[in-house]
Amino acid sequence: MSAPAGHVRASFDLKSASLPLIAVVLKTSNLATLSQELQARFGETPDFFDNDPAVVVLTQIAQDPTPLSFSVLLTLLKHYRLRPFGIHGGSAAHKEQAAAVGLMDLPEISSAAVAVPGEDPTPAPAAAAPVPAPPGTEASVTLAQDLSGHYRAHPQVEGRVLRMLVDTGATLCVFTREDADRIGLRVAERDFTAKVGTANGTVPAAPVRVREMRVGGIAVRDVEALVLPSGRLETSLLGMSFLRRLRGFEVAGGRMILRG
Repeated sequence: MSAPAGHVRASFDLKSASLPLIAVVLKTSNLATLSQELQARFGETPDFFDNDPAVVVLTQIAQDPTPLSFSVLLTLLKHYRLRPFGIHGGSAAHKEQAAAVGLMDLPEISSAAVAVPGEDPTPAPAAAAPVPAPPGTEASVTLAQDLSGHYRAHPQVEGRVLRMLVDTGATLCVFTREDADRIGLRVAERDFTAKVGTANGTVPAAPVRVREMRVGGIAVRDVEALVLPSGRLETSLLGMSFLRRLRGFEVAGGRMILRG
């Protein structure tokens, strides 16, 4: 039986969405160097990225005359489960070569991103790396809501980049056992002296302290945290032991703004 005229059910809806992007900030055209650094930083965590959309930022190598093979670059990034779809910055030659492999030119980008740089043969400009804000100014980081309604961050913890879920309901930051191992927090079975309530019941936890956690230009030191046993937590949590040390944070319009 057909639906009455004027009452046909729509087969789809269109809604606006803010998608977090990974910004791959290249500091060298030497892809062998980039490959070595990616292996060093993410080789032990092949599932760190999850087919995340990525933009290749070429601003720092725009004046480098060394040829850049975009086909090799795409293969390299896809190996680490990144899905580049565009470039930002770069020379006219870069843009032409990128277009030849299907990468669009993005004059402006807005990303809740982790920078994945290559080794820079010359000192990078000061603004290229996250640094604490000068006295009298306020550092801020904007995170975009993902399609599941969550906010994800990629903080540097003890010098290593982790993928963490922002959880304002978590009193402390909480690490998976695997992430704890990656950042050098070695805990033994006897260290699981605390008990925490989760959706799956009460589980043991190991209290720890982290020397420094950095999200963009915001750094917080001596952060209280917990480590859960293997298999008890899917993604590490960026909890209130980090967030309450900020000047503030706010959520609006699908974005979370952290103010350091």
